[in-house]
Amino acid sequence: MGGVGRTENVDKREDVIKVNGGRIAYAVRGTAVPGGTAGPGGAAGPRVPATAILLIMGLGIPGSGWDRQAYALAKEFTVVTYDNRGTGASDPAPMGYSIDAMAADAIGVLDHLGIARAHVVGISMGGFIAQTIALDHPERVDRLVLCSTAFGGPEQVSASSDVLADLAGFGPPDRTPEERLRRRLRINFGEDFINRHPAEVRSFLESADRMPVAEGTRMVHLLASAEFDRSADVARITVPTLVMAGTDDILVPPENSRLLAARIPGARLLFYQGAGHSFIFERAREFNRDVAAFLKGL
Repeated sequence: MGGVGRTENVDKREDVIKVNGGRIAYAVRGTAVPGGTAGPGGAAGPRVPATAILLIMGLGIPGSGWDRQAYALAKEFTVVTYDNRGTGASDPAPMGYSIDAMAADAIGVLDHLGIARAHVVGISMGGFIAQTIALDHPERVDRLVLCSTAFGGPEQVSASSDVLADLAGFGPPDRTPEERLRRRLRINFGEDFINRHPAEVRSFLESADRMPVAEGTRMVHLLASAEFDRSADVARITVPTLVMAGTDDILVPPENSRLLAARIPGARLLFYQGAGHSFIFERAREFNRDVAAFLKGL
C-alpha cells in the first residue's frame, strides 16, 4: 500500500503573510522555534534549524497536497508548505503570473521564516518552481528533489494532446461520467494502483474535491507551465539533486526525468515502477523513506 497516515502529534503552525503584493498562506511542522530574527528579506518570523524542507506543490493544488509527506518528514525535519497563488488560503493568481513570480513567493515565505537555506522539494509545476529557486537563488538551496517534472522548452517530452486536453478541462463533452472519472484517475495514477487500491483512490478524489482553488487558477498555472523553459540552464545546478518519477506517468512522461538527471551534474535518478504522476500519494511510504535518506546524505 502506498498511503501513510498523518502524524497528528507533530507540532504545526499556520499563518497568512503578505508577499510580493499578495497574501500567501503557509504552514510549518516539526521543530520550528518561534520568535526568531529577521531573515534575508528583512522580515521577522519563527526561527528554524538548518534542516528545514520546503515542499512545493504542483498545478492547482494547495500545500495540503503534501500532508502524506509533511507530517511524516516533520519527525526528523522542520517542514514548510505553502499555498501557491490561487490555491488554499492564498490570494488568487492574476493572469500572466509566471513561474518566476511563484518562485519569488516561495523565497518570500523562507524570508519571513528566517530560513537562509533549505532543502527544496517540488513536484510537477512545483518542480519548475524548485528549479527556478535552485538556479536564481542557489545560496538558498541545500539539497534539491525534483518529482514528476521537466526542464521545459521544446526539448522536453510532452504529454499526448488528449491528456493535455483532459488536464485543461477541454475533453470531449460526450464522455460518460465513468469515462471522465477514469481519465481523471489515469492522469494521476498508474493502472495497477487504480485497480488494486480503490479506497485510496476514493480518498484522493474526495480530498482533491475539497481543496479550495480560485476560479481561473488552473489556466494561469497551465500558461505559466507552458512558458517555463530552463533547458539551457539546469546544467548550472550544483547542489546535490535527486530526480524522481513514476514509470507510468502519462502527464509528464518519465523520459523527462532521464533528460533532467542527465543534464544536472551528479544528479541521482529514481523511478517507481508502475506508479503514475502522483507517485507521492501512491508510494508515500517509499517516497518519504527515500527522500529522508537523500536529505540526510545517505
